[in-house]
Amino acid sequence: IGDCDCDRWLEIWNLVFMQYNRDEAGVMTPLPRPSIDTGMGLERLTSILQGVASNFDTDLFLPIIAQIETLTGQKYDPGEKGFPFRVIADHSRACTFLIADGVLPSNDGRGYVLRRILRRAVRFGKLLGIDQPFLYKNVDVVCSLMQEAYPYLGERRDFVAQVIRMEEERFFVTLNEGLKKVEEILQQSRQRGENIIDGEAAFMLYDTFGFPLDLTEDVASENNFTVDTVGFNRMMEEQRNRARQANQGETAFVQDRLLAELLASVPDVEFTGYDSLQEESTIVALVQNEARVAQVTGGEVMLVSASTPFYAESGGQVSDSGVIQGPNGVMEVRSVHKTADWIIHLGVVDGSFQEGQSVQLKVENGLRLDTARNHTATHLLHRALRQVLGDHAQQKGSLVEPDRLRFDFSHLSPVSEEELEDIELRVNQAIWNNYQVATAVTGIDEARKMGAIALFGEKYDDQVRIVQVGDFSMELCGGTHISSTGQIGLFKILSEGSVGAGLRRIEAVT
Repeated sequence: IGDCDCDRWLEIWNLVFMQYNRDEAGVMTPLPRPSIDTGMGLERLTSILQGVASNFDTDLFLPIIAQIETLTGQKYDPGEKGFPFRVIADHSRACTFLIADGVLPSNDGRGYVLRRILRRAVRFGKLLGIDQPFLYKNVDVVCSLMQEAYPYLGERRDFVAQVIRMEEERFFVTLNEGLKKVEEILQQSRQRGENIIDGEAAFMLYDTFGFPLDLTEDVASENNFTVDTVGFNRMMEEQRNRARQANQGETAFVQDRLLAELLASVPDVEFTGYDSLQEESTIVALVQNEARVAQVTGGEVMLVSASTPFYAESGGQVSDSGVIQGPNGVMEVRSVHKTADWIIHLGVVDGSFQEGQSVQLKVENGLRLDTARNHTATHLLHRALRQVLGDHAQQKGSLVEPDRLRFDFSHLSPVSEEELEDIELRVNQAIWNNYQVATAVTGIDEARKMGAIALFGEKYDDQVRIVQVGDFSMELCGGTHISSTGQIGLFKILSEGSVGAGLRRIEAVT
């Protein structure tokens, strides 16, 4: 802005006239619908109305900065030297809102964004001479400033402070050693006449010492170094691929890619299993020995039909099993998987099948019913957990099988015996109330307005399915359920334990 690339000017409002699309080659083509995008900084307007130089000089930030002055014993400098104060103030507020909204520190997704912000603030505190957890002490100030507009901040301030303190304590264990390692890396690079931290070293700092990339970049910049972000990102992607393959198995990882190629010409499969456990349909694809075939005789087979009542493994719920009956053979369906929009039956054929044949698909009713009981029970458990422990107790994973259920949720400490008894009683009370279980399909925005709980970080289509259990629970869910909670019978918690930092697991049966 203006005649310098500096902080001399403050942009408070802008208009972006979007008229062209520029491709990778730099060629610009007119957009089918030109538009004007406008952006306005509310806090920047506040600074103008209050007659001060920046957002950080307004009454939205000065109380937080005053708290940092108390913690450090240093006076805030509104100039360049005050940059660490401004980072800590901004990040304190961001962390408070994120945690109050249900985000917990983790190594992926929103949780990793939170961890990066929090650890960056801790490192700037270190620059100001703070060698122990301090960021959590800013939570009270942030909540006091903002709770009039966001009342839930006041209700959750203790929990937010607890989360931040635990994350700070965890990071301080490795921070000092990590900073020493950074200094070693910088010194070695200087001796080689280089001023770059290579991708391998940056990844080691992340993997061993918990240094997010942007924290390493901050340290590098202060020493007139840069970071090989391309190399870092390459190593991160390699680690993600290893994790994906370990989680789903090397065979499954390769198989999904292979099936996408083999079934490219096959139409999407219609799932009919909410309404019926039997279906007459037509075979549209057969796969055997990793090849698309027109006919099979015996052996292990993947079969795709135009429609199916078989539920494919998804959302933590195991797949249906059953049989597919054709004019010249029968297939025992042992598992069902979904790749893109194809529902693929895996099983063993006795006799023969061929593409284009009409077949009868029959889901095993008993196993479906047992699985549905346990799936509805997980919804009751989720609600009871939030009632007893707080809204931060959000689902992070589940396994729903015919004979048991497993539920992972966010919580910082072990659940006490008294709390477990209360949770179990609430679930059983919901069962005894014999709530009706209703489903409906609606728009995602409408579902959220209705109060339906969505899994944090999950991607949803524009149209979503709501599962409502009386006035007790309402969640977005594509799984199968019973028609009333009385069908569950009884609910019993078998165990509760930790499966990671801030992550607990309950195993139960019905």
